[in-house]
Amino acid sequence: MKLIIENWKRFINETIDDPGILKGAPETQEDLDTVFKILELASLEGFSGACAEAAIAINNVLFDGEGTLVAAVNKHLWTKDKRMVGHVAVFFEPDGSYWDTEGEKEWEEIESWGMLDPEDPDYNFNTEDEAYETVRLEPTEEELIEYFGGCLYPKMVRQLNNAKLKVLENKLKNFARRP
Repeated sequence: MKLIIENWKRFINETIDDPGILKGAPETQEDLDTVFKILELASLEGFSGACAEAAIAINNVLFDGEGTLVAAVNKHLWTKDKRMVGHVAVFFEPDGSYWDTEGEKEWEEIESWGMLDPEDPDYNFNTEDEAYETVRLEPTEEELIEYFGGCLYPKMVRQLNNAKLKVLENKLKNFARRP
């Protein structure tokens, strides 16, 4: 597991120095708008188990690792079986925003993914409360990889870096056109 994480970190360090790739976390609303455009263009898969890798890639590439990985998971399944069933996103402290592959979200949207169907036979809930109650976790990258796997991460980093380059090139062209 540590080897996977070390390879990822090396991959990030190698790709982050690509020419034309903006460095540093967003500092202004315009920067956050740019993050949204990059996410839109990158079209990352962020559901059906891919949300953890997507959140790690978003945090490392678009927030320079300065965000906090957060998971909204079903409390009963987490407490009983240490199962992370829910959704993972990035919390960006400076403006209190949450981000996933679709862009900026309210916490309630992230949390809703941990609220499950009480009738679903896959989970064997005894009460509706068990199905609907969630807990907010702040897992490490390593914990997320352990729970969700990590084979999509390098592809997601490439997608984000390619989208970032295109968005920033367009911004530069538009800036150069100004009188």
